[in-house]
Amino acid sequence: MSLVAIHEAIKNKLESLKPDTLKEVYCYKINPLEQEFADFPVAELVESGNEADYLTTKENMRVYPFEIYVYQEVEKAGGMKEAYEILREVVDTILDVFDNYQDLGGMADWVEPAISGFSDFARRNKTIAVAIITLRCHKVKLLS
Repeated sequence: MSLVAIHEAIKNKLESLKPDTLKEVYCYKINPLEQEFADFPVAELVESGNEADYLTTKENMRVYPFEIYVYQEVEKAGGMKEAYEILREVVDTILDVFDNYQDLGGMADWVEPAISGFSDFARRNKTIAVAIITLRCHKVKLLS
């Protein structure tokens, strides 16, 4: 149940950033070069695995990593420099939001938000700049 609840809490927090910081939030895998977006920046939230470790004989520590991809079309931003400036501002906002929402409304014990990187890619006369944020969500699971 934790995976579903954590995903929902992150999605809801990202949705709360619309329309000022983000224009759209997708909670499934998309192809940003094929997807038609009305405006930018947009975010994509996807799970990126699962880790677990024993805390005690009665508890496991589960780590649910999620990645938030933030996309900005370079041409709509006015150029590569402007696209990266927009992404930096959006990343700062998202990191601040999750720094101040450490337990995801009680769904996690704590969250580690971090920047994973910046990149860009082009196809069919469209260039997309992307920033990747990783959220490592920790949750203690009581064993029966």
